Amino acid sequence: MLAHGSTALMKPAQVQEAKEELAHIDATLNAPPHIRSRISDPRGMQKRRQALKAQLERHAPRPYRQDELDAAIKEYNALADFIAKDMPSSAVMRRNPAGAVGQHLSWEKRTETAVQRWKYIGLRLLATGAVPDHLKHSTDVSNVERLRQLDGPTDEMDGAQIPKIRDYHFGADVANSVIFSDEEIQIANVLGPDIAGQLALMTNDQREIVKRTIADILKPPTPFADDSPFAEVVREAGRLGIKTFGRKREDIIADIREREAKA
Repeated sequence: MLAHGSTALMKPAQVQEAKEELAHIDATLNAPPHIRSRISDPRGMQKRRQALKAQLERHAPRPYRQDELDAAIKEYNALADFIAKDMPSSAVMRRNPAGAVGQHLSWEKRTETAVQRWKYIGLRLLATGAVPDHLKHSTDVSNVERLRQLDGPTDEMDGAQIPKIRDYHFGADVANSVIFSDEEIQIANVLGPDIAGQLALMTNDQREIVKRTIADILKPPTPFADDSPFAEVVREAGRLGIKTFGRKREDIIADIREREAKA
């Protein structure tokens, strides 16, 4: 199967961020004259406005028309089957046996165009409100990792770089079960021995809450950066009580840094 190429689309959070920044610029440019006169770089603001509008026009997912929907869903499901075929399992990716890298590169080369098309259709289905019922989270519609099997029936683990110590497959729904690594089990024990001891008895939804909590613990903090999107600059300024209306980005960031230095 050869899928037609598709333009990379923005994810919902990216669309929302761009719309928020555009709304902020529009509010500033349409403000009363005595406020507009305080804009130090109106031409630059207009340029940024045009760039955002062009980005949304080209890359924001468009909903499918009703007469397009059935064909889109059919193609989406067919692409998922094509992508999943010979996709290295989670066990192979985790343990890295001999030949795993070559297997992954071969699969990646074969499916590159199909994955791009599958994500394109998925994001447009999400924009249409036609997310498949079996997905727990709407963002999974373009997450190719959910197509990966936990263990492949023909997996060969000879010479695996990571030895097999324990597997954590819980519940009857193995295909969609939430898996914990040894490191995550250790952190669960730190959170509370009762939590770790009850993992095998929890539902998938309960285990997913625990797993996300652990992921937040493992995730390094992401400090506010000068090159952060403008919408994030505005949010950070609002959190610190700094006014942003009609002001240049660099001036707002300078105030943020000054406030941080005094904290």
